[in-house]
Amino acid sequence: MSWYIHHVNLEAHDVAQTASFFKDIIGLKEGQWTYPERIGKIGHSDDTLAYFGTENQGLHIVKAITSFAHDNNFVHNPTIGGHFAVCVPDIQIVKKPLGERRCDRLRCWRICNERYSSNLLLRSIDERG
Repeated sequence: MSWYIHHVNLEAHDVAQTASFFKDIIGLKEGQWTYPERIGKIGHSDDTLAYFGTENQGLHIVKAITSFAHDNNFVHNPTIGGHFAVCVPDIQIVKKPLGERRCDRLRCWRICNERYSSNLLLRSIDERG
């Protein structure tokens, strides 16, 4: 089983304007977001989330919501700072080399999904979350 990029999450102050750029200038087709059954509907609306891709894979454009992690009982806040998520068959395959390379400015979270044992979210550590 190989790795693949599940999604790239891009923080945007104005989600509609940013989505318009990707739709009208770049030519991407906006998709329909499907909330994963295991977490239910969380607090997003058209002005806080735009989505390009299929099966929740692709480009996610989100407005930063500082209370998002707390409001939805998440360990991390995926709306702040941007991130990318990689699907891997075993999270240790990635975590071990990161540790060996002393990549201490990256955080990893294991997020289980239906198809793969791990969906690895990587993002740079900053003061916002």
